[in-house]
This record gives sequence, C-alpha cells and structure tokens, in this order.
Amino acid sequence: MNYDANQDNTPVSDGYYIASLNQSDTGRMKYYNFIEFANAFKYINDPEALRIKKRADKINKISAGDGSGNERDYSLDYRLLVHPVTASNGSYFFLSEAYSPEYHTMTQMVYDYYGRAIPSTYSVFDGFRYTNAFIASFDSTGNMSWNNGMEMRDVLTTYLNRKMNFYADSNDVVLFYNANSKIAFKTIQGNSVVENSAFTPIAPKRVTDQFISEYLGSIEPWYGDYFLASGYESLRNNNQEDSKKNVFYLSKLALK
Repeated sequence: MNYDANQDNTPVSDGYYIASLNQSDTGRMKYYNFIEFANAFKYINDPEALRIKKRADKINKISAGDGSGNERDYSLDYRLLVHPVTASNGSYFFLSEAYSPEYHTMTQMVYDYYGRAIPSTYSVFDGFRYTNAFIASFDSTGNMSWNNGMEMRDVLTTYLNRKMNFYADSNDVVLFYNANSKIAFKTIQGNSVVENSAFTPIAPKRVTDQFISEYLGSIEPWYGDYFLASGYESLRNNNQEDSKKNVFYLSKLALK
C-alpha cells in the first residue's frame, strides 16, 4: 500500500465535542480535551503526548484557552477511528481509537554526473500504528459522567478498521480488541480500573499452525455472552506441504 503523508488530509482531534440544537436557541457546545481525561496518561503510550503533559504541568494549565495563543501546545492532534454513539441504560457511550502513520528510513547511494556516490535517504511507509482508545459516558444533556481508556499494544496494519469494542452491564464496562491472534481485554468501572489489560490467544484450527501476521481483525457482540472474532491471518505449518497460507477465520468466544 502506498501512503504519502504529504497527501494525508485526515482531520485530527484533541477531544470530544457535545452540542445541543433546538428551535428555541442557537444551541450549546461542551468540549472535553483528552488531556483532561482521568488517568489518561496511564494508557496513552504516545511519547509526544507525555511531552505535552510535562509542558502543561509546568505551566499549570491544560488547554485553558486563556487567550495567550498557547492552546495548541496542549493538543494531542490524534487521528481517530470513531465508533457510532451507543446508548445503554440511559447513558451514551462514545468510543474512538487513536492511530498514526509509521515509517522507517532507507538509505541508498546515487551517483552524480561525475560518478561520485552521494547517499540519499527516503521514508518507507510501514503502516498505521494504533496507540490507545478513549471511551466516555454522557448523560442525555451532554454532561460527561466518566471517561477511561485502554492502551493498544503492538498493533500495526496497512488497513484501518475499528478493532476496539466494549460490553457494558449495570456495573462494569469491558473494553476489548482483536489483534495479532489475541483478544486483549480490560475491565473498568467509571474512571476506575477493575482489571488491568490481559490477553487470551485465539485457538488455531490446527495446533501446529504458527501465527505470522494478521489484518482486519475485529470482535463484535453476537448474542448473550457470546462474541464473534474474525479477520485474516498468515500462518505457517511446517507439517504441511504448503507450509504458508492465508486464511479468513471466525471464532466464537464467551465472556464469563
């Protein structure tokens, strides 16, 4: 896949905006910066975000908008995969996943008119790196009830798709995503963490299948306590004549 950052016009975001519109007034807007999210920097693993936090702490203001022109210094400017708003038990959940393009640098020798070797460097697109997900709960008037998030580890793909999902009951919310032939999950309760991130492997069809890579991995609620994980994988099996293969998989999983 060819990707050129100079041609990337993807809009960036630094928070959630909630607006109310009706015929009696012009509406009201509420803004919630990701930097102000509770415990945000415990699950944001972006080095630039950590530098932003240090600058904000030093001046003791976070995107306050005091007219000094420094607001942008405290904006994360994330590219986001935004999920549809989900309503459950009178609450409205807003979930999004942050990602950024990733490159590595290559160097090759080129020769000028006189045959002299000159090093030339260029960037090669590796894929999109998922970093973390934000989730927030709002009431019917747009007030944030709580917010939380989850780090996304070692997720690099050339195909963007929504990987993160969640399941909410009357007490807890479970965040989970499917990547690298594993299901990652984390249990939260409002701003608090009930259970830190853990991982469980997706069992292959044959025990001798060895995972190489995957793309378009996802996991969705199916029915009751059951979920459906799917995606494409590259596998190696040295016990078969065709040792390498690409497969599409479906796995039924239970949340217990």
